Amino acid sequence: MNKQSPQPAADVFPASPAQARFWFLEQVRPGRPDNTIALRWDIAGDLPTDVLEDALRRVIGRHEILRTRLVERAGLPVQEVLDAVDFKLGLVDIRALPIDDHAARVDHIAEEMAAEPFDLAAPPLLRATHVRTGPGRAILLLAVHHCVFDGYSAGVLAREVGAFAAAILTGRTPDLPHLRLQYPDYALWQEACAESSARAEETAFWARALSGAAHFAPRADRSEPHAPERLVLPLAENAETRLSDAAARLGVSPFMLGAAAASAALGMDTERRDVLVATPVSGRDEVDLEPLLGVFVNTLVLPVPLEAGATFRQHLEGTREAVTQALAHQACPLEDVMRALRPPRTDAATPFTSVAFGMPRGVDAQDHGPFRIEGAPAHAPGILYDLNLQFMGDAAGWRLVIDYDSGRYSPERVAALGERMLAALDTLLDAPDTPLADLAPSPPVDGRPDAAAAVQTAPDHAGECAAAAPEARTAIARLWAGLLDLPPEECAGDFFALGGHSILALRMLARVEAEFGARVEVSAFLAEPTLDGLARRIASATGREGTSGQGTWQILPLREGAPGGPVVVTVNQTFLWHGISRAFAPDRTIVNLTVPDAAALERQRRMDGEALAADAARTIAAAFPGRPLVLVGHCADGLTALATADALAASGQPPVLVAMTDAWAPGRPGAAPPAPLRAARRAGTGLRRWAHYGRLAATGRLGARDLARRLGPVRRLLLATGAEPPPTEAERLAWAVNDHHQALWERHDFAPWPGEALLFATESQPAAAERRAFGWGGVLPEDTPVHRLDGWHEDALLGGGFARMARIVDLRLDRRDGGPGRE
Repeated sequence: MNKQSPQPAADVFPASPAQARFWFLEQVRPGRPDNTIALRWDIAGDLPTDVLEDALRRVIGRHEILRTRLVERAGLPVQEVLDAVDFKLGLVDIRALPIDDHAARVDHIAEEMAAEPFDLAAPPLLRATHVRTGPGRAILLLAVHHCVFDGYSAGVLAREVGAFAAAILTGRTPDLPHLRLQYPDYALWQEACAESSARAEETAFWARALSGAAHFAPRADRSEPHAPERLVLPLAENAETRLSDAAARLGVSPFMLGAAAASAALGMDTERRDVLVATPVSGRDEVDLEPLLGVFVNTLVLPVPLEAGATFRQHLEGTREAVTQALAHQACPLEDVMRALRPPRTDAATPFTSVAFGMPRGVDAQDHGPFRIEGAPAHAPGILYDLNLQFMGDAAGWRLVIDYDSGRYSPERVAALGERMLAALDTLLDAPDTPLADLAPSPPVDGRPDAAAAVQTAPDHAGECAAAAPEARTAIARLWAGLLDLPPEECAGDFFALGGHSILALRMLARVEAEFGARVEVSAFLAEPTLDGLARRIASATGREGTSGQGTWQILPLREGAPGGPVVVTVNQTFLWHGISRAFAPDRTIVNLTVPDAAALERQRRMDGEALAADAARTIAAAFPGRPLVLVGHCADGLTALATADALAASGQPPVLVAMTDAWAPGRPGAAPPAPLRAARRAGTGLRRWAHYGRLAATGRLGARDLARRLGPVRRLLLATGAEPPPTEAERLAWAVNDHHQALWERHDFAPWPGEALLFATESQPAAAERRAFGWGGVLPEDTPVHRLDGWHEDALLGGGFARMARIVDLRLDRRDGGPGRE
């Protein structure tokens, strides 16, 4: 922190309304990270550290706001502008570190810089570190307090630092505009406007627009300590062109398109017709303010209506009107609106709404001859709003960035909201006359089956191998080699035995469709997951369809057993369960009950838990009338399995057994750890997760790439840098299904289950899971056992865990039938 002895103030000015707001927030919670703006610039070329430091000093000398301290006088903040301040650019040289360690080291430096509190009385309220990463490569990390800086200022600062540095290197005068005003002039102008009749008219407008509006916030998933997290979802490469073209065609701005997509998604999530989102505006409505650094931003609360039966085009028109009216009255500070309306106090940290939406542009790449500066995604020190939704565009492309409070919202819930926003934006751009009610949480899954077919034994393809096109087989081998990190000649076996997993399989099938123009169904691939099997599927371009139910469920065959024998029905996550089919006794039929596509999920969203389970029960009963049934589910899908078992029992075909893995009972005593322990447990679980996968990597059972995919921060870095492909539509659908079912069963009252049940716990679960039977006391029979499985929550069933589970389930079935069981 740049601290110094107090210096005499050159001049004293009132604080602007925005400064007063951030100053007050700092008094309430000193050092709060959400008052800090973090920036990252990638620098290529010759830009020495001393030149960069000199350039930053010249910018500080040019802008009074960077020589300003905020102090309290008579209970109110004022700004004092100093003639000069000390500034020192930090330097960290990581060129000697292995290149694989650079990203983690840079992130660590950025996080430390942003976390260090600012002393508002000790300018400059800016710190910077020059990180040298290689020959002609470096990164500049900056942290600036919001009292002196806003998002628009980032572009101004980048241009001026680059111009001064280039001028120093070349001996030329920097090409920068003369500053007619300084930030204190703006503060004086704001003070004069506060008493004007124009301000009174604007305040009256907002009082009418927001009068009676209830605080807007999506329902929280949990109540834990504040913990900011970030989700990044990339948009298509042509997003810039599509946004511009659609905006021109529909007569709106790109911001209005984004705001319409966000409000439509939020309306579906909350079922409210009056969506309120806070959005920042630059506040630079005078040309002389554009070249200034400072905090000019004002927050507008947009009341966006969602009319029943409206189309996306009609909703966009309503959004356009709301945005237009808000911008016409944007000069009224949010503080004046609050004083006029005095909104009721809530637990929320922000007035009127807990959701913010923005559409900022990143720092454009700037070529200064000897060097080039380009903005890059930066660490988010903190968040003011519980949900901060942003469509962001820069040289790297467009992406949806959601900063959220993970103490209130689960990653799965936020991912589903993000997919819903992307789906809404796609609909606005491509099919605006679609009804809002048709909004799906993710795009439809390509190749979904449309007709019912009975479960059947996989046909014998022994004589068809020669018919598979050799060139297709060779191309698939190359594709597998890239995904599995194996030589093509070693890819002749089972995809999963070679190290493949569900995510890789979904990406592989998406690539197959893109390269060959042939859709291969998941069930068809699982029936024969080999090069020859996939080549035959491509050659015939036919898939193996499953049995569909009432439009919300589909049954996919995993393995056929003896006619009339027991049927093991696994729930959702098809790829998770495909391996278990080989571990059961030969007479068991193994199938998967799954949500086939986004349209089916949307229909499920209109059902309560009982209706959803009843539809699942009808689907199963129609496919296997009179057969002994076993229902198996993992995590939230375990709850779906239990609810479906209840529905089957009510219909007269009760399952003989229900098995659930890592499935805690919702809303019952003992179902969750006490509130004070949840944060510590979450941290402990994270450490155990790292330790678990670290041991696998150390013993050679997990490659470096797969290790990175299983560790959230590393995987997010891989996604952000493009080293890891973005999720496929099928992956997004699976996440959305899990998110919806988990939320659905949280509100469901499970009746006592009179039949047999088994519980399984992976290494991710605490010891209390076994002791408390996952909180199912009073619902499951008292003698329900809890069996431990080796492996972590996500992949225990893909290792040896599925063999142990199958063996235990088989023993129960054999005991029921009077058989000897299996050792």
